[in-house]
Amino acid sequence: SYLTSPITLGFSIKFPNEEEALAKSGPVPYVFAKREVPASFLLNFWDDLMVISIVLGLLFTFWIFELLYWNVDQKDAFYHILQALRLFTQNFFLTQLYSIFGDVVLFSILEYRVLNFDNGLDGWGFAVSLIFWLILFGMLTYHVYLVIRYQKVRNTAIQTKSMVTLDEFIRSKKSISVLFGDFKDQSTLQQLLLFFFILRDLLFNFMLTMLFDHPIVQTSLFLFLNLLVITLLFFKRPFRSVFEAVQQYVYEAILLSVNLSVLVLASLDGRQEPAPTSRGNIGRFIIAMNFAFNFF
Repeated sequence: SYLTSPITLGFSIKFPNEEEALAKSGPVPYVFAKREVPASFLLNFWDDLMVISIVLGLLFTFWIFELLYWNVDQKDAFYHILQALRLFTQNFFLTQLYSIFGDVVLFSILEYRVLNFDNGLDGWGFAVSLIFWLILFGMLTYHVYLVIRYQKVRNTAIQTKSMVTLDEFIRSKKSISVLFGDFKDQSTLQQLLLFFFILRDLLFNFMLTMLFDHPIVQTSLFLFLNLLVITLLFFKRPFRSVFEAVQQYVYEAILLSVNLSVLVLASLDGRQEPAPTSRGNIGRFIIAMNFAFNFF
């Protein structure tokens, strides 16, 4: 499920002096203001930042305990449990990190539109957003490098008819296996599926903040991205697990139906047609699809 939506831990930590910060937050476009989304990057990103910090703290704790056992001659069961927990937590941390990259794009652009360095909160928000932009570009660059490196090792292993080097490579990357482990490795495109999903998420959030005044263009591009991913899934069949593949096809089918519905609504707006019955039916359909998405 990390391929399509962020994972949440089910809690919210209140931002310090939130009321004062909201009062200082700059104006945002109407489509965001009516949903009470402020301009401040830190205000919007606070929950994501806290979740990432908590998971990173757990990872650091497991890493310290594992390091303390590193020089012990006889590695007991506790050491192996610590190692397993650290590997799991590191992969979970990467999952959380990837799931918030779309929020980084959305919330940082909202703040950049009205950035005011006289407001201390904006200055801190700008600094934090730049850090996450660097992490974003660094992670995606490394992701591509990792898959290309995997493919080179695999091709060498096939040529030498010995898979030992590939097995060693996979074992050495256990702590980041979430980036490539769920996908077939016959081609680079198959293994880069997660990369393409994240890229779609980034483009989606960019268009969300930049094209709200052009709803037909915006929804058409959403639909194009949706169809592009469906085409990739259909021709490359990248998932190792049949269950995960079917689940993703269902996700994409739901997104396709919603994107088509929103495009119809945007067309009705463009022609200034009231069409209350059609709008009501489409609205109820989108709500039903939202329930279906969460269920699946």
